[in-house]
Amino acid sequence: MNDGVTHMNRWKPLMRAAVKDQLLCELEQQRTVSDAEIQWLRKTRQELEDSRNRLSALYDNAPVAYVTLDKKGRIQGLNETASRLLGYPQNKILQLPFTFLVGRDEVNSFLTYLDRCHRSDASKVVIELKLRTRSRKPIPVQLVSVSYTQGGTELFQTAIIDLTDRKQNELALEQAKAFAESIVETVHDPLVVLNEEFKIVSV
Repeated sequence: MNDGVTHMNRWKPLMRAAVKDQLLCELEQQRTVSDAEIQWLRKTRQELEDSRNRLSALYDNAPVAYVTLDKKGRIQGLNETASRLLGYPQNKILQLPFTFLVGRDEVNSFLTYLDRCHRSDASKVVIELKLRTRSRKPIPVQLVSVSYTQGGTELFQTAIIDLTDRKQNELALEQAKAFAESIVETVHDPLVVLNEEFKIVSV
């Protein structure tokens, strides 16, 4: 009996060492797994950061000007294109009411538009008006707003489309039409104007 106990006592240190080695091995495995997970998280974080930077660059350099408005019409954000169009640095215009940029005679129209944005179930709300740039030069624009919620706050992502070229083209067409009509009116002989389908346009 004593021999058996002595025999067991002799093996206890070896058994404890074996258990200790096994625990150390398991800890090393867990550390290896943890290190791999940390590396994966770092890589994922970097990829997300790179993706965010790319999206931010695309947003800032988009061909269309964008501003983000809150429900009170205050500017919460804008891209570089909007900054260039309006003539204001981004940090100088944040938190200002958008009415600051709207011509005095169109402020009520904009406020009605903002109310429509707030109440509308449509995918977008559109208005045409004139904005005042930093140089005080009025520019005709079209606003296209879409509402979304961020952190429980309702915001309106708004595209500002410069209509200057379109308005200039429309004005040129109107002037050309008026000029053509004035020529027709000065002709003393009977005159009929036909279109390409030989239908009478004017007499």
